[in-house]
Amino acid sequence: MKASGEIRSSWTRPGDRARSAPLLLALAAVLSLVSPEFLRAQPSAIEPSIRISGVDTALLIAGRFPFATGDDPLYASLSYDDSEWDRIMVPALWQNAGIRHAGIGWYRIAFIVDDNLAGAGVDLSIMVPYVLAAHEVYVNGIKLGGRGRVDPDFERSRYNTTPVVVRIPAAVIRDGRNILAIRVRSYGQVGGIALPDFYIGGSAAVQDRLQRYLVWNSLLAGACLIVSLYFLTLYVAQRQDRSFMYFGLTALMSFFYALGSKSIDTYAHDFGNASFLIHETTIQTPLAFTPLFMMRFYQHFFGLRRRIPLELLAWACAGLGVMFYGSYVSRAVYDFHLLYLFPLIFVTGTAVFFYLVAANFRAVIRKAFGARTLMVGLLAFVGAIANDLLHHQLVFEGTTRLYEEGFTFFTAVMAVALGMKLSRTLAETDRLNRDLDAQVLERTQELHQAVLEAKEAGSEVQKLNDFTVKINETTDLNGIINYIAAHVREYFDIDGVMLYILHRPSREMRFFQVVGQEDRPVEQREFIQRLVFPLDQRGGMVAALIRKGRPLYMPRFRGVIDPHDPIVKLRAVAGVESAMAIPLVVQGEAIGLLFFTNFFRKMGLSRQSIASITRFGEQVAGAVYSSSLLRQVQLEREKSDELLLNILPAEVALELKETGAVQPLGYERVTVLFTDFVGFTKIAETMAPEDLIRELDGCFTQFDEIAARFGLEKLKTIGDAYMCAGGLPLANRTNAIDACLAALEFQAFMNQMKSIKGGLGLPFWSLRIGLHTGPVTAGVVGKNKFAYDIWGDTVNTASRLESTGSPDRINISAATYQLVRDFFRCEFRGPIEAKGKGQIDMYFLEGLLPHLARDQEARHPNDLFRERYKAVDQMR
Repeated sequence: MKASGEIRSSWTRPGDRARSAPLLLALAAVLSLVSPEFLRAQPSAIEPSIRISGVDTALLIAGRFPFATGDDPLYASLSYDDSEWDRIMVPALWQNAGIRHAGIGWYRIAFIVDDNLAGAGVDLSIMVPYVLAAHEVYVNGIKLGGRGRVDPDFERSRYNTTPVVVRIPAAVIRDGRNILAIRVRSYGQVGGIALPDFYIGGSAAVQDRLQRYLVWNSLLAGACLIVSLYFLTLYVAQRQDRSFMYFGLTALMSFFYALGSKSIDTYAHDFGNASFLIHETTIQTPLAFTPLFMMRFYQHFFGLRRRIPLELLAWACAGLGVMFYGSYVSRAVYDFHLLYLFPLIFVTGTAVFFYLVAANFRAVIRKAFGARTLMVGLLAFVGAIANDLLHHQLVFEGTTRLYEEGFTFFTAVMAVALGMKLSRTLAETDRLNRDLDAQVLERTQELHQAVLEAKEAGSEVQKLNDFTVKINETTDLNGIINYIAAHVREYFDIDGVMLYILHRPSREMRFFQVVGQEDRPVEQREFIQRLVFPLDQRGGMVAALIRKGRPLYMPRFRGVIDPHDPIVKLRAVAGVESAMAIPLVVQGEAIGLLFFTNFFRKMGLSRQSIASITRFGEQVAGAVYSSSLLRQVQLEREKSDELLLNILPAEVALELKETGAVQPLGYERVTVLFTDFVGFTKIAETMAPEDLIRELDGCFTQFDEIAARFGLEKLKTIGDAYMCAGGLPLANRTNAIDACLAALEFQAFMNQMKSIKGGLGLPFWSLRIGLHTGPVTAGVVGKNKFAYDIWGDTVNTASRLESTGSPDRINISAATYQLVRDFFRCEFRGPIEAKGKGQIDMYFLEGLLPHLARDQEARHPNDLFRERYKAVDQMR
């Protein structure tokens, strides 16, 4: 029977533990499908009323009840007004309600005793389950018992989480409304009433609940220990089927969990608060390792392929469990584990649980041995969990909790399945020993297959011809390797192909391409790409086979005793289980190495298959050599093109390549930018030549990047001077704006460098920048060492703008100012005398207009700037 109006909370936090590690993981998996809001919505957020009308039942206490942090003796009294208190779920930790509190918290739970019971010597009791981490029980202000010692001071408190039954004397009970108050002391920031076994009612009924609670735990612990020792011993004796080992380890984890969750506080009582941590550790370790053991059990039982990502997640889960041992040193580790790491363990358990369910269903579909047996246990277990969910949501009023029985039954079914598997293995062995005729028949069939293979040898010649034609149809080496991989996968069941090409300067075989390794981990793929095979003694077996010019077949990596042999690393790091290596020889020289590999399984090639693959490799050598030569030519062509693009703009370089000459062009509006380092000569005299070149290279490299970003074309550097221009070789309307933005970036970079150098007490030069906009002529000059350059009065004027400027300032002409005044803030300098030019109106460029800038430095444009810039760019 349950209390009327009872509300059930979700079990999605660390304290909501089931009776075993596999059970907890399965329960978390099912609960992950149900949102906490749905669970908390049964039936409303109104405080439940608990009415005791008889002594033959125990009522489950669950719902939203008053809660407050802090400590006051009045909190336990019947008359205390708790209307302003928070209403949080019970059972659940208070951190589920968003409360992180390290200290004392109070729960107040009202219950009503019918008039026909009060004053008649009624015998009532309360069963308090796992409470994190110490508590006291009060009824109507009278302290009746508890677990541990609750004290505001952490060091004086004593922590104990084992269940307890507290008897309520008849003299304490009143007619009608009574108050049950629970005073809880947390160990860290996580505390509260954690488990759902929270009952009030007749003492006999409540005591029966506790006995059932402890008996099932003892039964489960004993059964798990016996099963664990039996199957671990069985595995040690035969060392073949690892499903026995992993099931034994799973049962062992369940034993430790059951022992720790109910009994370890008793055994470790003399250790004080350390008993609490021992108790928690004995629970956390099985929770962390059980997902890994359960997953590996299913994989070995059904012969499933390993799921590396899920297995890595399970190992990470185990590692997080080990981290809990840090709680012995610091409470911060305890809090961090329960608040953040423990939910990750639940996620792992959920993933593994669904993997087990899916694997079992697939095994049933393909009629795998033992699949139906395990499915019976699994469905019974899932049914028990579903029953408990509905039970605690008040959907089923008359049922009882069944997950202990469900897990015990599932464990028994797994043991039965393993016994069946062992019996089947023994029967199969006996059958093979007695049935020699069957073995003879098998050998006869193998000989018959050999005859068939001999007859099919004629067709191999045609396959070889087709293969040769196919690889000679293309010069693309990547395409050739892809075709080889497809061919050997179809005819020889080989996973992947790796090609290594001779690097003549270093006399090494270096990686070129791999096919069939796409699903391997990144570190394995990177290792194969880094691996080299020297042709001297360092190359080990591969170098030896290249010198002999013969293939090497390794169905298993055995017999290689040199740990430094590169081929050993293929097994140790890349996970290659089997391999065949064929040297690609052209005119007596090995120009490449072709690897055929299998990952985590034996290749199993026959002599005929080895010979066939060798002949294919011989045909590949010529195609690889031709393709390699063409590739080298292409690389050299790309290098020359890249070198040309470093000298000339892309459009100019293309014209030069296509026509052999570049036609000079006139541009109506180009913005020319000059920079010069003030004080360069004086500072340069104090610097070593290599330091000077390094500093200049650093500055000019940054200038190159900035110029390219704003669409400017670098033209030349002369000593410490830098020249670039905007609006060519492709004309545009925004070159003046682009040049100003680049100049601001030049200035900001140099100011930053000066600040850094100044902080180190090192001298550094200042930057002077000049800009002018006007017409120019552009073209390529020279024949042996040609260069792209511009001419015109605009170039000379821009140079004068730079020389008449000021250090750390940007000097622009009136022509440039007229084009950028709607975008930038400028300071008019007045007419300035320029050598050979007379007086020129000049302006200092200060930065972007405030309403067009998105920062206080006024050099980064905002969205409004970009809109106006786009409008200028689209003008014709």
